Amino acid sequence: MIQHIKDDEPFFPTDLPPEMMAVVGAFALVRQMESHLDDGVFEIQLSKQERRMVMFLNPPRRMGAMADVMGALPSSVTAMADALQDRGLLRRERDPDDGRVWRLALTETGEAAREETIRRVSKKFREISALTPEEIDTFWKLATKALPIPVLAKLASEGKE
Repeated sequence: MIQHIKDDEPFFPTDLPPEMMAVVGAFALVRQMESHLDDGVFEIQLSKQERRMVMFLNPPRRMGAMADVMGALPSSVTAMADALQDRGLLRRERDPDDGRVWRLALTETGEAAREETIRRVSKKFREISALTPEEIDTFWKLATKALPIPVLAKLASEGKE
């Protein structure tokens, strides 16, 4: 609710270039999403980082790959994986390409948490952004262009650019 800005007063400074307005809009969207999703709306309670890990565990991943995807230290990924395993959301399994290596995979409970997250976040995004399906398609393509170069290269190799 806007309470302190006069009707004849602009909300944003009028001299901001499009790049700055894009940043302002992106931050506003993230803040709104986080505030709405931090209100205990999930049946399976997870921290933001745990929820992120669950989201990125499709397909199952090696610990090092999970650290890369999350931009985290392997030691913090190990601790988070231990906690999620203790709660029954993930399991460790042998990598079929290298039986010496373990990888992380979601359990049925983990899959349910992932599906709930996708459903609730997608719904809240549509509500907050008020974008049409076509605009959402354009938005994700534009937003992912801002990913780091190695991530973009990996997405391109997967045909998701």
